[in-house]
Amino acid sequence: MKTHSYALVLAILCGSASCAPASGSAKTSSHLPKWITVKTPEYTLQLPQGWSIGPQTPFGQRTLAPKSAQKPVGTFMTAMTAPQPVASSWSQLYHTALYFITQQDPSLKATPYHLWRSPQGMSACSWEMKNTKGQIRGLYTVLRSSSMQLLALSVHIPNTTTEKTLSICFQHLVDTAQLHAAPSKSVRPTK
Repeated sequence: MKTHSYALVLAILCGSASCAPASGSAKTSSHLPKWITVKTPEYTLQLPQGWSIGPQTPFGQRTLAPKSAQKPVGTFMTAMTAPQPVASSWSQLYHTALYFITQQDPSLKATPYHLWRSPQGMSACSWEMKNTKGQIRGLYTVLRSSSMQLLALSVHIPNTTTEKTLSICFQHLVDTAQLHAAPSKSVRPTK
């Protein structure tokens, strides 16, 4: 999958710094009423029923995709955390992400990003990637907690027939995402 380049975005930023487009509207979730809650050590998300979350890569990314053998080809979302708090500006995060996204597909063009606050109270930055025909091929949202933890979410939209459903699923994913508090470095895990 072409998700590795997006995974590198946060890895590089951390190294150097230490279902409609996400707009903050939770009302879109009423179109798809059945959701499953998935909890990882870093975050909790709600996925459409019938989707699963994959293993975490060394870059901190997980692929979210339909489980069934009849899933639409190329349909997936991603969730990725940074290994440490990130103080980079939204402009820096956006432009670094675009560099890696367009390395995979130089024909994609980004919309300007917009800032907003998620229903969970996190600051957020969202944008779309469009093809040469102006069709949306990807939605991106980066959420930042008050402790500067990042959760980057994206959805790959393979064609116009899946755009509406995937946009609704992505919006619900963004609206329900919760970052867990980072463990204190002075506390050792118990065995």
